[in-house]
Amino acid sequence: MKKIIIIFCFLSNFLHALALEEMKDEPLQGAITPSIEADQEEPKSETNVLVVGESPPVEEGNLQYPQMAEVQQFSKLFERVHFISLLEVGMGDSTKFFLDRLAHVTSLKIISEGQTDDQYSSYQELFKSYLNWNPILYSGSSSLNWADSRTKELEDPALMDAGYLLELSKLIYETTDKEYDIAFVHPTLHFRGDLVNCLFDRVELIAALGTNHPIYGWNKIYTPSNYQKIEFAEGDGITFWVKKNRLDIIEALGGNTALSPSREKLRIFFPHSDLNLERMVAKSFKFLGHSLLVPGSSFDDPQELFSITSQKASTQTVMNAFTEELKRSVEIVEIKDILANPPDILFITSQENEAPILKLYLWLKRTKPSIKLVYFSGYHSTDKYSPLFCKNLIALNGTSARSFQDQTVNHIIWFPWVDTDHPVAVPEEMEIHSYLKPDSTREFRQYEDFTSRFLNSHKGISFTRMPPFEGTFQSMKSNCCAILHCEDAVGSGYTIADTLASGCPVFLYRPLFKNSRLMDWCIEGKTAFFFETYEEFEKKLETFFSSFHRTGVSQRCQDSLKLLINNEKQARILQNFFDHLK
Repeated sequence: MKKIIIIFCFLSNFLHALALEEMKDEPLQGAITPSIEADQEEPKSETNVLVVGESPPVEEGNLQYPQMAEVQQFSKLFERVHFISLLEVGMGDSTKFFLDRLAHVTSLKIISEGQTDDQYSSYQELFKSYLNWNPILYSGSSSLNWADSRTKELEDPALMDAGYLLELSKLIYETTDKEYDIAFVHPTLHFRGDLVNCLFDRVELIAALGTNHPIYGWNKIYTPSNYQKIEFAEGDGITFWVKKNRLDIIEALGGNTALSPSREKLRIFFPHSDLNLERMVAKSFKFLGHSLLVPGSSFDDPQELFSITSQKASTQTVMNAFTEELKRSVEIVEIKDILANPPDILFITSQENEAPILKLYLWLKRTKPSIKLVYFSGYHSTDKYSPLFCKNLIALNGTSARSFQDQTVNHIIWFPWVDTDHPVAVPEEMEIHSYLKPDSTREFRQYEDFTSRFLNSHKGISFTRMPPFEGTFQSMKSNCCAILHCEDAVGSGYTIADTLASGCPVFLYRPLFKNSRLMDWCIEGKTAFFFETYEEFEKKLETFFSSFHRTGVSQRCQDSLKLLINNEKQARILQNFFDHLK
């Protein structure tokens, strides 16, 4: 008898599984089959994220909507909070659900080169009776198709060519010129993480589908401090990002209404690294209401117990780089001051100052246990940092972050404040300045050969190699029409970003900058000109020096930076990082 029961159970389970397999390919009754194929991967685990459990199916009278995570969660939300409008990036079976409930729905269908608009036409025919629907078809460039395939392969296409990112930023900026209550991201394309980043501070409630699957680039999202992230894990996963002032939405989604933007003023010790970087960091701290502590002269004394002899600039040189307004949020601290009144956060900014800062951190922790330690990967030394103490990391780029991916490290990929408000002036001088250091191990060795050959056949143009001292940078970019950055010590590209923000384009030696963070804003033909051979160098210089092209590219540099780097959003991302320090 026991054997018969076992055989019967096995047969029953087999037939049930077979029936499910046959049903899997059947279209939903009365709906178009979605074109998005869900991957069968395990949901990723995240820290500092609220994960909410499963929800029951949605039924309304005789009409049963598709039992999908987005419909289930939005149905509960709409019962408790009144919404008027929604921007849907993508189209799907859930579109009808929104059309039946909201006064205005805009559906943005993005197709890239080589894709057809058949699905768009089908939905347009299906929902043509809805007067509250505004469908938009956007045919993107070939760079969207390329970025889509790279994202699907778990790569970051922005590290190779950020042209697609500029295109997406412009598209979302123009589409959200009208105010929307909700944005829902579920396109057939894979760069959904980039789309969510574009929507921060444009829409109060952002939702995205498929967040259990890494092929959509979710690892590129760092939630700003003015948003709360709420994740639902069932199905493909759906995640909401809600502005923290919308407590009604947070409560309806089961989030934590006790969370609010941090208002504690922090005192943050940041050893001298790069003048341009420190100025940009100071502006971010000031926006958040924090104080930047810069080391005084006692830290330069090798006889002192906590000396930082590797500092690259004197305190006076650093302070001269700050405006009077900025100086009000900057403190000069000596060793005795820091021992008497320890800061809230200590930064390690290079491999050279890791040891002395660690010594200071361990000493101060005895009197102030709450003090935190943050590693900053401004250059190429991240993989050389001590994994024992690196629990909080501000990463140069994805490559730096991956150095510590096997550990439980609180990290962000972040960019400080960039000035894009000053007017762009195109100088009359036909002069190109270069930023080269003679001791660089990977610098552009062909500099003298390329520039001399160009000057022999092109009169009226000059190249000036600036002294390798950071204090000359501001004057370096003010009296030239472009800058030649051709050595690897530019690190994550703060100097280059500042150059572009002033309307000064850059010429870059391609082999040095591939897969670097600065590729996020150095876009071929728009803000930067890449070269590898002399022929390519000559051709792009000739194109640039045509007066019409030169005027256009200068303004485009600043405009592109404004779209690609949102200073306030980046500052809030930093604040969220500070709120979760380990």
